[in-house]
Amino acid sequence: MDLGNHVLAEKGITVENCGDIFNKLDKKGIIPKDFADGIKGMAGLRNILVHDYARVDVKELTRIVNNRLGDFDEFAKYLLDYIE
Repeated sequence: MDLGNHVLAEKGITVENCGDIFNKLDKKGIIPKDFADGIKGMAGLRNILVHDYARVDVKELTRIVNNRLGDFDEFAKYLLDYIE
C-alpha cells in the first residue's frame, strides 16, 4: 500500500484512507479494476493487524496466508510495469 501511495503522490494524488489507494490506482490505469476490487480488502486487514489485533479472525487470516499471498507479487508486478 505504501508503494501504491508513493506512485499516486508522485502524480499529485492524495488518499484519505488505505482502501482508496487501490481504487485510485485502478482509475489511473495502473492496476486492473478486477484486481483492485479483489485486493482492497487487504487495507482493512492491515488496519486490524496493526491497530486492533485482538479482533483478528484466525481462520480468515489463515485463509488469506494460504491463498492470497500471491496478490502481493501481482501488485508489485503492476507497479514495476508502470514505473518502467
